[in-house]
Amino acid sequence: MLKTWENLCSKFSPEQLINILRRTVPNYRPVHDSLNNFIQEDVFDKADQIGIIELPDAQTIIVGVIYVKGELTARSGKRKQYDIVKRILRHHNHNAGIFAFYDNNGRFRFSLVTATYYGTRQQYSTFRRYTFFVDPDLPNKTFLQQMKRADFSDLSKILEAFSLEAVSDEFYKDFKNSFDDLASSVQGTNDISLKQDLALLFAIRIIFLGFVQKKGLVGNNSKFLQKYWGEEKKSCNYDTFY
Repeated sequence: MLKTWENLCSKFSPEQLINILRRTVPNYRPVHDSLNNFIQEDVFDKADQIGIIELPDAQTIIVGVIYVKGELTARSGKRKQYDIVKRILRHHNHNAGIFAFYDNNGRFRFSLVTATYYGTRQQYSTFRRYTFFVDPDLPNKTFLQQMKRADFSDLSKILEAFSLEAVSDEFYKDFKNSFDDLASSVQGTNDISLKQDLALLFAIRIIFLGFVQKKGLVGNNSKFLQKYWGEEKKSCNYDTFY
């Protein structure tokens, strides 16, 4: 299953997503319909429903794809993406929607929005908490891990696959091992507490650099650090790189 999602990360297409859902989601039913009439923003060019996921207790999830004009980035147009999904959910009366916003470069944002009903009033889940940005030039490790273990048999399990809390737990498990290795490699002191403090300071700086890099704020290059590190290794100065 993981390899299937990896193929989607390398170059997104609606057809490929349909094939993945057919193979990995037993309760997925392909349903094709145009959603172009819900487009109000000039950043979108085409919107289509590609299926429905039917869940217990008569719950349903609409699945759609929306083409984004120009280049999709980690920070572009999230509010507008959220708004069009809400309009679609209001009209079609589904319990949730899974949408892939994609551009012509293979990048896509894979997002889940749920609807909760309080009498006649609808409330929607926070878009930011249930969304993955996928770039073919990046490892996309978190997205692949979550999709590999995703269980689409009911809405609570789908929420778990998309949830920020689950992603954070996985991050800290990986971080702990790397942090311990980093702390043990600190030289110049035998004080374990000081080693850990120095390792934490270094890790926080690296995480911050990764954050601003992902936002496109470091040389307008989402892989600036990796490229710079590669150049250092070529010049044989990586032992003193900081």
